[in-house]
Amino acid sequence: MTTHPTVPARAAAVLGRSLLATGEVIGFAAFAHEQAGGTLPPPQQLALLSAITFAAAFAVLAGRVRIRVVAPLVMAFQVVLHEGFSRLATLPTGQSHGAMAGMAGTAMVRHHALDLRMIGAHTAIGLITLLVLVVQEKALQQFAALVQILVARQPLALPRLNAVPSGLRIARALAQLLDTSPRRGPPYAALLTS
Repeated sequence: MTTHPTVPARAAAVLGRSLLATGEVIGFAAFAHEQAGGTLPPPQQLALLSAITFAAAFAVLAGRVRIRVVAPLVMAFQVVLHEGFSRLATLPTGQSHGAMAGMAGTAMVRHHALDLRMIGAHTAIGLITLLVLVVQEKALQQFAALVQILVARQPLALPRLNAVPSGLRIARALAQLLDTSPRRGPPYAALLTS
């Protein structure tokens, strides 16, 4: 018997996985970008890139995660994040992200070149991110199988406890107990009369 999670449970799982993936993708990419000599944008613009990453992760992780689909997306997203980090970091303070369209002249001059160190860092982090996502997917599948096994088990059948036994049943039980003789020692009746 296969049980499928309810829609709210599935949506909550996808939401959680998407938040986790967003943190990993942004965190790993930001680390690689800075280590390769790039600069990061201010927190507000980093939050914008995080929202875009979350939307992409939610769309991808809502279905079944397949490596041949996720791998190119993760690697392409490293390029998107590199460009986002670089271009948003060059915006003058106080300019909103809506001004990106009109900044082609000044920002492009200050945009650092995509050198081999930067390409290598983003490629390595893309592969690490992909590996982490694959391992998480396998772990989640194992966890889901374990939960399904635990949920599918029948509850323990506890003995039915009757109400207080009637006096007649108690008398019968005592009579049986007193009538049987033990294999060793004095009879029960002798113990009670002494």
